[in-house]
Amino acid sequence: MAKLTTKQFRFRKNHRIGNADAEHDAAFLEDCFVDAGDLQVLADCSDPRRIVLGRTGTGKTALLKRLTAQYDHVVEIKPEQLALAFLSNDSILPHLLDLGVDLDLFFRLLWRHVFAIELIKERYRIRNEEEKRSFLSNMLARFSTNKRWERALRYLDEWSTSFWKDTEYRVREITTTLEDQIGNRLEGELNAKFLRLKGNHKLGKGLTQEEKRELCEHAQQIVNNIQMRDLFEIEDLLRDELLDDPQYRIYLTIDRLDENWIADRFRYRLIRALIEAIRGYLKIKNAKVIIALRRDLVERVIRETRDAGFQEEKYTDLYLSLNWSDASLLDILDRRINKLIREAYTKRPVGRGDLLPAKVDGMVIDEFLVSRTHKRPRDIILFFNRCIECSVEMAGGNPQVTVSLLREADAKHSRDRLRSLGDEWASLFPRLLDSIDLLKNRPARFRLQEIETQRIEELALQLCTSQVNKESVIRDKAQEVVEGRTIAREFGIYLVTVWCQVGLIGAKTDSFERTRWAFDGRAFLASTQINDNVSIEIHPMFYRILGTKPQASV
Repeated sequence: MAKLTTKQFRFRKNHRIGNADAEHDAAFLEDCFVDAGDLQVLADCSDPRRIVLGRTGTGKTALLKRLTAQYDHVVEIKPEQLALAFLSNDSILPHLLDLGVDLDLFFRLLWRHVFAIELIKERYRIRNEEEKRSFLSNMLARFSTNKRWERALRYLDEWSTSFWKDTEYRVREITTTLEDQIGNRLEGELNAKFLRLKGNHKLGKGLTQEEKRELCEHAQQIVNNIQMRDLFEIEDLLRDELLDDPQYRIYLTIDRLDENWIADRFRYRLIRALIEAIRGYLKIKNAKVIIALRRDLVERVIRETRDAGFQEEKYTDLYLSLNWSDASLLDILDRRINKLIREAYTKRPVGRGDLLPAKVDGMVIDEFLVSRTHKRPRDIILFFNRCIECSVEMAGGNPQVTVSLLREADAKHSRDRLRSLGDEWASLFPRLLDSIDLLKNRPARFRLQEIETQRIEELALQLCTSQVNKESVIRDKAQEVVEGRTIAREFGIYLVTVWCQVGLIGAKTDSFERTRWAFDGRAFLASTQINDNVSIEIHPMFYRILGTKPQASV
């Protein structure tokens, strides 16, 4: 295959093969999308998998965007447009949470109301007041002899003033209404005690512990008894009558749930309620509610909202985990290179073989490229963008990316990916990057017993005395070492489980096993599976930033 020359093409300063964020990658995403088999699963309304699950950069947003582009009836619901921020401000709900009231039912009803209205709006193309009136009139005439469906339609009529308006308006309206139901019941049952509190919205302020307990019990009973039978009948009406056409499939999608669309204390509970509400919509065969979630956010939601009856396995059938093969990642790279270069060089398709050396330090180039990723598209796109940048800065934009340019790009990529790793896992492990000194300047493979006890103790002390005042489970574990409540070796084992979970390292617990990585689909290692003889392998993406010695081995 003939190589490109500078007469045919040069990289320019602003050349890229795409952006890290699919929201800003429209130019490449439309022409270079690679389907690893997930789009068909997502589009099948009878398939229960509807929670697109993956780490940052695995293509969750890209997949939802492709669904929107390829199918006619896709409704995108944006979390920041749900008007839920007011829950943290002008609302009784924060004070109920402070009292210990479980609001899961309240939040599930909220989501199910949103789903029902959005599906009907899309199916019957309701965009204004006239279309709304026509729809209700036709449905009431159609089901005039069916008392059950008539009750369901009365629910729609009750909310008809906001039916055709945007989601934000409707969410605020139903939330306020449900809040008023709770508030009015409290006011009626607790009389003067509640009236004294209602004015400043500080439920529980100035009360004794016994009075707080009484208030909590009353509020919980009221929440549990919220009557929304008509809402459930609307869902049955959707299933049996309104969405009975298999040729008219509707998708509701919700993305960006990991962003700061509401305070964390509500976000985790709302996401848990969202998942529960989605399970309730499995029975509607011609509609599908689809959400995208980061894997670490799911873990945080489970940890923060776990209750006595929680069973994680009941959610797993809903998960569509995004996994990429080496061939798919390289296909993504080739398509994007081809799109960038053929705008100026159009005689034949162009791929990585036209630009890159066959080997790097004895490693086949394809293996080298994939090894600089966590098996996700974002990593390989950003690595090649670094190659372009280095070519422009050091070789005048020469399309032939030499081994020395690859090494320079590798160093920059390694630094960037470590910083991004810290950001990605900040919610679970705020002090993650403070713990990695124990991995610096080591061989690519070594055993846990080679990490000196003294160094672990020094790290624990450093974490506890640092001026960076962040709550962190890592710091808590370090505090146990400093206070003598656990030994340094146990803290080292804990750090190995964390490093494995985030993808800094892989681990091999037995000689006959292959190295286990966070992105290979297997369960995370538990501390009970780790001992001093566990073989640790540093991920090649972090060799340069950690000063790893690649040729050394156990």
